[in-house]
Order: sequence, then C-alpha cells, then structure tokens
Amino acid sequence: MMNKTKRIFRVIFITILLVLSTTVISLYDNVKDNITLKNNWNIAEFFNEEFQYFTLAMVKEVNPEYEIFSYKQEVPEDIKQQINRTVSYALDSMKYNFQNDSYFVYSVKNSTTNENVMNNTEKISSNDDKSKYNFYSKMICDANGNWQVEGDINNETFSYSKTLTNLLFYSGLITTYDQTVIDIDGNQISVDDININRPTNLEITYIVPEKVEGYGYISSYINSWEIYNGFSAIALLTCTVLLAIFIFCYPIRIVSEVNPFKTIKKWKAEFNAIWLFFGIVLFVSGCMVLMGHTINGNLISFINKFDFINGLFVTVILNYLMLFFTLLVISVALFMIKYILVCGVWRYLKEDTLVGTCLSYLKGKLDLISEIDLSSPINKTIMKYVLLNSLVVMIMILFWGFGIVLVIIYTFLVFFWLKDKILKIQNDYNQLLDATHQLGQDNFQVDIDSDLGIFNSLKDEFNNIKVGFKKAVEEETKSQNMKNELISNVSHDLKTPLTCIKNYIVLLQDDTLSPQTRQEYINSLNQYVNRLTSLIEDLFEVSKANSGNIKLNLIELNIVALLEQTYTENKEVLESKNLTTIKNYANNEIKLNLDGDKTYRIFENLFTNISKYAMANSRVYLEIKERDDEVIIEFKNISATQMNFSAEEIIERFVRGDKSRHEAGSGLGLAIAKSFTEIQNGKFEIEIDGDLFKVIITFKK
Repeated sequence: MMNKTKRIFRVIFITILLVLSTTVISLYDNVKDNITLKNNWNIAEFFNEEFQYFTLAMVKEVNPEYEIFSYKQEVPEDIKQQINRTVSYALDSMKYNFQNDSYFVYSVKNSTTNENVMNNTEKISSNDDKSKYNFYSKMICDANGNWQVEGDINNETFSYSKTLTNLLFYSGLITTYDQTVIDIDGNQISVDDININRPTNLEITYIVPEKVEGYGYISSYINSWEIYNGFSAIALLTCTVLLAIFIFCYPIRIVSEVNPFKTIKKWKAEFNAIWLFFGIVLFVSGCMVLMGHTINGNLISFINKFDFINGLFVTVILNYLMLFFTLLVISVALFMIKYILVCGVWRYLKEDTLVGTCLSYLKGKLDLISEIDLSSPINKTIMKYVLLNSLVVMIMILFWGFGIVLVIIYTFLVFFWLKDKILKIQNDYNQLLDATHQLGQDNFQVDIDSDLGIFNSLKDEFNNIKVGFKKAVEEETKSQNMKNELISNVSHDLKTPLTCIKNYIVLLQDDTLSPQTRQEYINSLNQYVNRLTSLIEDLFEVSKANSGNIKLNLIELNIVALLEQTYTENKEVLESKNLTTIKNYANNEIKLNLDGDKTYRIFENLFTNISKYAMANSRVYLEIKERDDEVIIEFKNISATQMNFSAEEIIERFVRGDKSRHEAGSGLGLAIAKSFTEIQNGKFEIEIDGDLFKVIITFKK
C-alpha cells in the first residue's frame, strides 16, 4: 500500500513540474509582445563614445583621403603613421560592430548635393513614425566642421577635444583620460600636438527601429535579457508558491520516502545548506538568464548560426530542462523547510547537524567520564598509574634539556613494563579461552587453579558455568532417559487396552457364543474402553496444563468442605484396603479463591494414589494448617512397597512407584495434580522419608 502511495506522489510531483515548465514557456510570446523596449536616453548615454568612433569611421569610409589627425611639424613621421594605424584599426573594429547589427540603421549624405553616399535604410519603411523608434538621431556637419545634432544625441557628444581623448583611450594609446603624454617605443608625444580634422558637408542619421530582435551590438542592449527579469521572477515565484502548497499539504511520511527527498533528509544540515544555497542561486539566476535570452530571440539566433541544428527545438529543450531542475531544487528546499518544522527546529539542530552530532558525541564522552566508578579496583589502578605517569613526566620536564633525555628513558621503561603486563594479560586470556574451549567439548574435568589477574572474576564465573553446564548435561541425560521411559510406558498403557479390545471384538464375532458369555465379553470390552478413554483424557489434561491453555473458573471455595467431599466419595475404596484416616484440620471453614473442579481433581488423584500404593491395614493422615498468608494441605501414608525413587522422579508423567505395573492407571495422577496446583499459583511438593510418602500442597490466601 505504501509503495503504491509513493508511486502516486512521484507521478503527481513530476507532472506538476512538467505542467509548470510548459505553462511558463508558453507565456514567452505573450511577454515579448507586451513589454516595451523603448529606452532612448539609455541608448544615447550608454553608446555615447561608440557613436563618436563610428561617426569618424563613416567619414573615413566615405572619403578615403580623409585623415583623422593633424600633427604639429615636430612629430616624427613614423610616429604619425603608427598612431594613424592604431586608431584606424580601432575605428574599423567599431564600424564592424555597428554594421553587423541587423537592427541598426544608418545613412550618410552629402549635405551640399543631398546625395546618399552610404546607407542601409532598406531595413525601415519611409512612412515609419519616428517617435516610435527605439533610437533616432540626425547629425549635420557644415562647411566649417561644426556639428548640429537632432534627436536623441545632444551637441556635447561631438566635442572634438573630448572625442580626441576618448579615441586615444579607446585605441590604447593612453591608459587614463587625464594622461597628457603618449609614449611610443620610448618616444613621447604630447596629446596637445594632435588635433582631429573636422569633416565637412555631411549629414549622418542613426536609427534603431521599433521592433528589435536577435543578437547585435546595439540591439542586444535594447533587447537585453534583463528586461524580462520581472516576468522571470514572477513566474518562478508563482511556481514556488504552487509547489509549496502541494508539498506542505502532502503527508510528510510519504514525501520523505520518495527520492530525492529521501536521500536529502539523510544528509547533514550544513551540507544541505551549502548546496541548496548555491544550487538555488545558480539555477534561479541561470534560469532567468536563459528565459531572457529565449524571449528576446538571442538564443535561437545564436543556435541558428549552426545550420545542422534546429534552433527552436534545442531552445525549447534547454528551457524545459532548466525550468524542470530549477523547480526541482526549489522543491527540495521547500521539503527541507517542512521537514524541519515537522521534526522540530531544536531536534533537527541537535540530531541532523554536524555541530549537533559532535556536541552530542562530546557530551556522551563527558558523561562516560563522569560515570567512572573510582571505587572500582581496576579504575583505581588505572587512575593511579595515569596520575603517577603525569607527575613523573612533569618533574622530568623541569630539567629542560636533560629532561628530554629522561623522558626518552622513561618512555622505554614504560614500554617494556606495559609489554610485560600485556603479555601476562594475553597469556591469562588464552588460558581462560582454552579452558572454555575444552568445556565446550564436554570436558568437565578442566580446571583453572592459577591466578588470572584481571580475569579472576571471569575464572569464578567459568567455574560456576562449568558446574551449571555439568548439571544441565546430567539433567538432559536424565530427561532423555525419562522420555524414553515415558514412550515405553505410554506405549504399554495404550497397547494393553487396545490389544484386549481387539481380542474381545474377535471373540464377539463368534455366532456360537451364548448370550451370557457375550454379555460378559461386552462388559469387559466396555471396561477397557473406559480405561483407554481415561488415559487419553489424562493425556489431554496434562498437555493443556503444560501449555497454559486451561481456563480457570475461580470462586470463593471452602477448602475443608471440598476435601471432606472428596474423601467421602473415595472412602469406600480406602476402607477396602482397611486404611484408617486420621484428620487434623485447623478450622472447619477455610475459604480460598480457587477453581472448584480443578481442586477437586487434585484431591481425587491424591486419594486414588493412596488407595493404590498405601500399605494395607495402615493409617492415612490428612492435615490442613493455616499460616499468615497461606494454607498448607498435607497427605501422608505408608507405602506398601519400597520407594526406590526420588521425589522428582515420581512426579514425572507415566512414572509409577509400583514398577511391576500391576495397578491400572495412566501414571499421570501426580503430574496432573501438580499442574493443576501450579496453574492456581500454588506449590506442589513431595517428601519421602523411608516408607513415609508425603504430599504438601500450599495455596496463597
């Protein structure tokens, strides 16, 4: 059932992750259509210097004869050429960036002739609303080289002195904006010796259209992935809330048994905190970056550069994977929060942190130290040697250099002393181990007389175990013999009536029998059946008593009256052997909480035993005594035969005092009486003194 519940949770959880990922991805197009990208001021501000460099590059491309710099006469020619080459290379690089931006539009006109010298205005429509452009600027340079700027760029952008400093810095000729000297191969040229030649009669227009996609120099800034961070944050936050509702509402006993939660909860808190922190930071930030680059089209544009790859398919798969694992990491973090709240913060800090585990371990060790029993001889000896050793070492340290020599000598002495002690312990242990092994091989003659030092207590226990083991073996042997006798006795007791029954059945099949003889056979057959039935019933009684499967019906019982009743019912049998009964009751009414039927059976079995084995023409004694908390009932008689058995033997099942077995019976009478006594929390004892056979029954009041 639990496995099925876990599987259901796993399926639901994965489905939720996939549904959430699909939902977020499906919103990309809607987000793209509804977020405004216009940010003119930022473009003008951010690309201020770049527009300066690109403008000079356009001028040089329109007029190849145009020299960007003019120099004072004292600047060497080779230095001029080197500066020009460096600056031209830098301008070409900037021109490449702008011209390769698919969404950047520019045009260069001769303001005198109004002739387009260079343009890529086919990217926009002539009737476009300029106010909707993401960026628009027109720069007109008159015949004197003065700039007039319209649109998003202000006039300050084209300050020639400022442009010169920026260009030298961008080209790497100077390293700081306030540097006034250029060092080229050891030759120093003042920045004041260089001027920018002013272009003339030009009209330059820069446009970034309303719709911007793809990855370009300016368009990537206009359509930056950061623009969509708001959507990414809201999407991830919404997913987190939904996952929190699901995980917090689901039973912790199920969630905690499903991976990865099952594995994570076993790790220590410090490790979980580290990887969850970095995992959430990396996955969430990576997910936001990926979502932004996907929405703005940069990712698919980049992938489409590789002709053998389907850009759309790869982009969708990447987003699915990133969202899935990001939400998975967030789910683990939410589970850990729930797990801590359910378990309790204090218990979690105590049991699931490295610090808590270490502190618990140290506390346990300190508790062990505090629990050292210094009254123990062993602990006293160890502590004495430890303190003595510490004192000796501290004294030797006082001798400084010579003390080191003393410590070395002392160390060797301690080593050899410990070696002798350990060898002695090892020898004592091996001696004890060898004796134990011999005992395991039933060698009860093995003995340990030598001093075993710290193992002396174990030696004493070994001797006790040896005695107990020997007794147990003897008891087992005795028990086995008694089992064999039991089998023999029960086989005989069952076989005899069965054989007789069989014989009488054969005899009864004779049709010539007279009615009188037939009736005699039937009466004998009935006797043997009754005997066999009684034997089987006794067997069942003993079996139930030993198994404890007997239901007691406890009532307030007058034990004296019950004994008298039982005696009366067995009086005729006792008198047939001329047995005289002598009674001695402390009181005529003694009430005990007992089962009447079971107690009656106890007394009946004892009277039956007396009638079978008591000496004829002798006396039988019945006595009931009271003490503070118990009642003692005694049966005493003289045995007709010599009792060559012990009290323990006679109480066993199928054991009779009459070895000749001439008396009919199951041999279970005393065993049943003992079992019925003990299940009523009583005590059943037998004492044999010469020919005196005595049964003592004790019940608690």
